[in-house]
Amino acid sequence: MSVGTTIDSTIGPNTTNNSSGLSVARDVNNQGFSPYKQSGTSLAITGTYTLLPSDVGVTTVSGNNSITLTAPLAANCAGASFIIRSLSNQAHIITGSQEVASTRVFKLMGFDGYGISGSAGSRITLKAGVGESVGFTSDGVNFLIFCATSASCAGS
Repeated sequence: MSVGTTIDSTIGPNTTNNSSGLSVARDVNNQGFSPYKQSGTSLAITGTYTLLPSDVGVTTVSGNNSITLTAPLAANCAGASFIIRSLSNQAHIITGSQEVASTRVFKLMGFDGYGISGSAGSRITLKAGVGESVGFTSDGVNFLIFCATSASCAGS
């Protein structure tokens, strides 16, 4: 079995496994392996907004006041990943579409809570500050928080 990697001046690394015929190459049209393609552009929000399953990737939030974003139903976007980043000195809030009393829409994903307080909740509140961010992925039931700077996850 021979595995080789070449560097192409146009597309970059290209790895081939000759015994299986597998070839992995960077392609300018590659938009990720998620069921939701990322466009390569970020969404800029300046007011209250409900995220769509197609809004995957980076969303920046800025404004003179705290802004509330509502995540789509986790069931409607299994596999979709969202990263929310603050560009203003406000404590922005992300809530879940299925938010009802005692529903836990957001859950920590396999880490000790570094950068985030609370283990599950129906909303995420980013700490007021430029650059504060949180990333979460839908597992089809909940949103799993995979990264955060400093935020709190709380119930209703």
